[in-house]
Amino acid sequence: MEHLLYCHPVIFSLLATLFNAMLKNSFVPADFGRGITVPIPKNENTQGVHSIESFRGITLSPIISKLFEHCILLMFSDYFVTSNNQFGFKAKIGCPHAIYTVRKTIDFYVQNNSTVNLCFLDVAKGFDKINHFVLLLKLMKRRMPVTLVKLLYYWYSISVNFVRWENVYSSKYLLLAGIRQGGVLSPTLFSIYVNDMLTKFTSFGCQLLGLSVSALMYADDLVLISPSVTELQAMINICCQQLAMLDLKINVSKSAAIRIGNRFKNDCSNLFALNDIIQWTNEAKYLGITVQSGSKFKCSFDKTKCKYYRAVNAILAKVGSNNNKPVTVNLISSIARPILLYSVESLSLNKSELISLNHPWTRSFEKLFNTFDKDVIKQCMFYQGMLNISDYYVLQSMTFLNKLSSSPNLLVRTIYTLLGREDVYKLSNLFECDPVTFYKCYRKIIYDKFYEDSD
Repeated sequence: MEHLLYCHPVIFSLLATLFNAMLKNSFVPADFGRGITVPIPKNENTQGVHSIESFRGITLSPIISKLFEHCILLMFSDYFVTSNNQFGFKAKIGCPHAIYTVRKTIDFYVQNNSTVNLCFLDVAKGFDKINHFVLLLKLMKRRMPVTLVKLLYYWYSISVNFVRWENVYSSKYLLLAGIRQGGVLSPTLFSIYVNDMLTKFTSFGCQLLGLSVSALMYADDLVLISPSVTELQAMINICCQQLAMLDLKINVSKSAAIRIGNRFKNDCSNLFALNDIIQWTNEAKYLGITVQSGSKFKCSFDKTKCKYYRAVNAILAKVGSNNNKPVTVNLISSIARPILLYSVESLSLNKSELISLNHPWTRSFEKLFNTFDKDVIKQCMFYQGMLNISDYYVLQSMTFLNKLSSSPNLLVRTIYTLLGREDVYKLSNLFECDPVTFYKCYRKIIYDKFYEDSD
C-alpha cells in the first residue's frame, strides 16, 4: 500500500494501461484470484472450544486487485444500483439509517393505534453460498457490458483461497461458490444478488407515505414489518421461496419475531419458515441494538453497558501501574465511549434512558480518579474536555438529523421530511428551550450548559 501511496506519479499511467488491458481482454492475473482467509471469532466468549460456525472468514486480497475493483465500481456505478430498502454498503448510508427507518415506521403505526409485527431473519452463510452463475445471469439482465461479465466469470473461475491460522497456512482450494468477504466488489454483488427478493414485498406489509417499508435489509440481515400476523407469515413464505431460488436459506436459530403496540401481549399463532418455527420473543437483536417488545419502540442497553465495562476494564488492565490519567481518559473516550453511543442518534431516548447510559460513563471516571464526589467528577471531566452522555447524544442526533434531508436514500429522505420534525422537538425538550432556537444553536446550548455545570 505504501508503494502506491508514495511512488512516482507515473504509476497512475501504468495502472491505467494495465486496467484498460484487463477490461478489454476480460482477463486478470492469476494472483488477483488468490486470497488468504483469516477466521475472525463472531462471539465475545474467547474461552473453550469453538465450532466452525462461530468464526467469520475475512479474505485478504492483493492491494492492486482492490484498486481495480474500486475502478470498476466507479466506472460502472450505473449498473450497480439497488433498492432503497437495501441499506448495506452504500455511500453515506449506515446502520443508524436502517434503525431510524424501522423506528419511524413503528412509531407511525403505533401512534395510529396499530400493533406492528416484526420478524428479524438471518440469511445463513449468505456471502459464502452465492451461486456464481445466478449472479452472472442477474448482471446480464442489467445489461452490463459483456467484457465486464466475462471478466468477472474468469476472475471467479481462477479464485483460490488459503486459510491462515496464526502463522500456519492451509493448502489451496478452489472457490466454487460465494464471494470473498472483505472484497471491494463483494458487498455490491451480494446486494444485486438479493435485490429482486426485496421487490416482491411492495404490495405486502407496512406502507409509509406511499413507500414500501415492509422489508428492510442491511447486508444479509432482513427485517419484515407487517401490521398483520397472517400477512407476516405470507411474507416469510415468499422470502423462503425467493431464497430457495438463490440457493440460500434462513437460519431459524438466529431469527426472532416480536410485537410492538397496544396489543403486544396478545397470543399469536406460530410463525413458520418452511417446517421450522420462528419463536415469538420479548426482545430481538437488530444491527447491534436490542429491540424490546412493548407498547412502543424501546431498546435495552444492558448488553451495551456490559460491553462498555469490558472495554474500560481491558484498557485499565493494559495500562496497569503506568496509568497516565489524560492518556487513559483519551483511550476510554476513543475506544469505549463509542460503544455506549452506538446508533443512539437514530433512537428517541428519554431522560431516564440517558441517565442509565451516563452512569457507566461517570463510573469509569470514578474508578480512574478514585473518588465518588460528583463535584470532583465534574471538574475532572471539565479539565479533560469531556461532556455527559446526554450532551454527546444531542450532538450526534442533531448532526445525524441535519444530514437526513440530503440523504441519497429516498426512503430515509422522505421519512425525515414528513416525520422528522418531531425528533427535533423531543431533543429540544431535553433542554427546555424553543425548538427553532435549539435547531440553529444546539452546539452553543450544549457547551454553555457544560460550562455552567462545571462552574
